[in-house]
Amino acid sequence: MARNFYKKQSVKNLISLMKLGFYFVEMKALHRIKEELPLIELQFVHIEANLSHIGRQFVRITTFDKFLTS
Repeated sequence: MARNFYKKQSVKNLISLMKLGFYFVEMKALHRIKEELPLIELQFVHIEANLSHIGRQFVRITTFDKFLTS
């Protein structure tokens, strides 16, 4: 199950939460995540209108395990 990561949360919190699974990240938070974790790979995903706010784009972090285990 995905959980939302809002821009008000810190990247440190994201690292802790990512140990539990996949998260959707608001586009506005991407620049901060990319600055602190420049090697992270982000996959753009489409979220259906009934699962998110219409017109809002999200990304899903799918390769974060590489950084948690290395």
